[in-house]
Amino acid sequence: SIHDLLTGIQIKKEKIVYKPLLKTDIEEIKKLHKEWFPLSYEDDYFQQIFANKSGSYFTIGAYYTIDNKDIILGLALCEFRPVSEYFVKHTSPKAIEEICRNIDFNEEVQSYLRCEDYNCAYIMTIGVLDECRQLHIGSELINRIIDKAMTDNICIGVYLDVVYYNSSAIKFYENNGFKRVTTLKNYYNINDNLYDCDAFLRIF
Repeated sequence: SIHDLLTGIQIKKEKIVYKPLLKTDIEEIKKLHKEWFPLSYEDDYFQQIFANKSGSYFTIGAYYTIDNKDIILGLALCEFRPVSEYFVKHTSPKAIEEICRNIDFNEEVQSYLRCEDYNCAYIMTIGVLDECRQLHIGSELINRIIDKAMTDNICIGVYLDVVYYNSSAIKFYENNGFKRVTTLKNYYNINDNLYDCDAFLRIF
């Protein structure tokens, strides 16, 4: 396993390679998702991302070579989505007004949130191995997601959602420039229990 390979290894940060994930890594990616997240992800979820028939998905992996084997230290799965799909679908016009006031978005950004012509890059999942948490891989993944998103001329920012009680993840996102914009009620179904999630947005 990845954890066995990392035993006794001191990872050199400068030798970590960031690049799109490979379809041949799907089985490993599935194992990591099972390890990292309380939600269950079906095979179709991963197959759809790597088939990428819509052209809207993109992935980033943090790879490290040990004994001539490339292993995944961290990864992110993302999708370009219309702004309206998120903010208009899950919030009322009144709620959008309140969001804009609370996080002090300027008028231009406020107009983006109300318009169906713009995209955001949605971070579907992002994770890093426990052994590598001090190497700032998560922050580097965020930076590269932003770089990728900014190549889309109609993309205004990056957003994500996180279950409300995951305080360490929330702190991480806030430290990386994300602002909490709204709470979605009963958004996650974890072991047949419904949980609220907090939505975070970072505008370019």
